[in-house]
Amino acid sequence: MLPARQRAVLILRDVLDFSAIETAEVLELTVSSVNSALNRARKTLSERFQGRIPETSRISLADEKSKQLLDHYIQAWQAADVSGLVSLLKQDAILAMPPSPSWYQGNDAIGEFLAATVLGEGDMFPGRAKNRWRLIPTRANAAIALAMYQRDQEDRYQAFGLQVLAWEGSKLAQIMNFIDPLLPTRFGLPTEL
Repeated sequence: MLPARQRAVLILRDVLDFSAIETAEVLELTVSSVNSALNRARKTLSERFQGRIPETSRISLADEKSKQLLDHYIQAWQAADVSGLVSLLKQDAILAMPPSPSWYQGNDAIGEFLAATVLGEGDMFPGRAKNRWRLIPTRANAAIALAMYQRDQEDRYQAFGLQVLAWEGSKLAQIMNFIDPLLPTRFGLPTEL
């Protein structure tokens, strides 16, 4: 519902938290045109939705098979089951964390990254990789998304960010992780579970 430039500015400013100057540099625009595009995008969205949750933000999967795939993904992530997650990936799947330069392609690279970092034991949570995460289904940009919550030292789950998933058939083609603890609240979800 937004023109490409407004959509790009809105994502960079409101989702990825870029400054107006950074956004202008990335899009090769002036700061005033970035601010103008952002204001127009916000106005359009507020007029279109006026406090209601858009239909596309509600999770609804077309069939039971899709729901089972998503459930399997959530269970594997929460159980820190790297091999279970890798089994759901296309051979050339991509995992990225914009705006971080972290980018991994292929089952082996993604599996190694997950095992060494977010699903590994690590120093902060020795022996506690399982149940370190809770994922809550939602939708973002008409795609299936998951609000991410990470367990803290007091065994509470704090908002961590948002994953946006892209499926191709029965395989996961892309995992985009947006690390920002404010993102779940923008989808009407709590800051703590």
